[in-house]
Amino acid sequence: MSTGTTITQDLIAARKRVARIKDFYQHLKLFSITTIMVFIIKADIFKWFLNSAAIEPGFKEWIAWNMLSIPIIWSVILLIHGLVVFKVKIINWKKLKPKALRDWEQAKINQILQDEL
Repeated sequence: MSTGTTITQDLIAARKRVARIKDFYQHLKLFSITTIMVFIIKADIFKWFLNSAAIEPGFKEWIAWNMLSIPIIWSVILLIHGLVVFKVKIINWKKLKPKALRDWEQAKINQILQDEL
């Protein structure tokens, strides 16, 4: 492989990494805005329910748990997204792949390279 090809591939890889980081920050921004909105809505809904005598207490608890579960579950997903984007190595996922799948992937890569060259 020539040096020009390596630089081009490195540039493409760097651009993809920057795009993934930008996507993560967009995800973080969306999470923050949505979480704030959920808590504002939750406060308004609770005020409305407290003024309404016809609502059962169990229903109020159900709404509270549902309103809290959105940010909790989403924060776990956001954490996983951040770990993947910033390449935090907790588990070596390549070692968890079955050998047959790794061999097939390498054979397919070799076949594609031979077909294109």
